[in-house]
Amino acid sequence: NNLNWSLITILPSSVLAVAATQTIALISLLLFLLLLIFIGTIAYILNIQTQNKHNLEKIAYIDSLCSIYNNNGLIFYGEKKIRLWQINIAVIYLDIDNFKMINNVFGYDYGDQLLKTFSLILKKCFKSHSISARLSMDHFAIIVHYSNKIAFFKTLNKFITTIKNNYAHKHLLKLSLGLYF
Repeated sequence: NNLNWSLITILPSSVLAVAATQTIALISLLLFLLLLIFIGTIAYILNIQTQNKHNLEKIAYIDSLCSIYNNNGLIFYGEKKIRLWQINIAVIYLDIDNFKMINNVFGYDYGDQLLKTFSLILKKCFKSHSISARLSMDHFAIIVHYSNKIAFFKTLNKFITTIKNNYAHKHLLKLSLGLYF
């Protein structure tokens, strides 16, 4: 009762070659698709990393209220600019006197708006060859590369005049200013 059966099939070699070619083509297509998925995934991960790095730098170096550099940004980018410029550099330190009283009398929303407007005027007046930063609540600093002192003082005077024109009607806004060449 021990029968061994063998099944013998004779296939033409052309049929085997076509089947093998189709199998190889299918495997090649699948490998190509897997490669595309892998490259796409790597590109996506790199894009996310770049966005995260940009967001972290923004959090670390940009003041969220005024959209200018904060103290860390001034130190980091200011150091690079000072090395680049090397000569004809001025550092301006600005403080809005009695800012706490402005917040108390007009409210924090008004104080925030004043700081935003102040920083916009700062960026507008010192737009080229400068770095502006909000160091703390009402303290600002600017690093400026100037071509000559006369033009620099004209720009500084324009800034002070613009601030006076914007806030003279509401209250007397006093600035303390320190300047280092």
